[in-house]
Amino acid sequence: MIEIAGTTYYFSELGRWVYGVVYVPALLLAVALLYWIVIRRLTKPWKGWVLALLLGAGLSWPFWDVYQIGREVTRLCQAEGGLHIYRTAETDGFLGAADITYWSKFGFSYVEQSYSYGSEVIRYTLQNGMPIHEKVAGIKSRYELLSTKYIENSYVERHIDLVRDRATGEVLGELKFFRVAPGKFDNFVYGVTGLTFTPWFCGNRDPSRQGKSFPRSHVALMTLKSLQKQGDQDADIEGDL
Repeated sequence: MIEIAGTTYYFSELGRWVYGVVYVPALLLAVALLYWIVIRRLTKPWKGWVLALLLGAGLSWPFWDVYQIGREVTRLCQAEGGLHIYRTAETDGFLGAADITYWSKFGFSYVEQSYSYGSEVIRYTLQNGMPIHEKVAGIKSRYELLSTKYIENSYVERHIDLVRDRATGEVLGELKFFRVAPGKFDNFVYGVTGLTFTPWFCGNRDPSRQGKSFPRSHVALMTLKSLQKQGDQDADIEGDL
């Protein structure tokens, strides 16, 4: 990634290396050959124009979609990205988690998970300090932790982790972030080399934690307060994340 004047442009290190070491020399060689075969036969004004056009288009081509992606993603992240807490609620537990050992440290007595489109519900609790789970007839929780994603365009995918009131549909809080795919030049480079590309993300960084990513659980911890451990929860969050 490269940041210029407040806009982040998504261009991989491998892509930049190939651009400087392979692409630019190959482009200069191709233009030199064209000059020797064709361009040098043109009249003087046309030589300069054709050379400038070929070099300008060739040198900038790998950055055409990088520029567009960077502008769009920066706009989305600044306008919508990040953690947004609208209100908090008190509860014993919630739907959308399974690790009761983790959640019990924040005072929750149970968590639930639904499977097979809600036809099967598993409730997780602790008995004598040991995690157990059981299949139950229905969902007990009023609140649920959800993760969704939407395709913005061929390069950008919107991700949302949110806590919702199941009774009213009200969203208590949400973490919005964006997955950024590589541009055409990066795609070509990774396709040729066979290396695996790791996508970029924006909007999921916590400035209070030296820019580390928010964990998915954070939106639940910020919106749902345990009835059993209300006083200690905020201090526990800081140490656990």
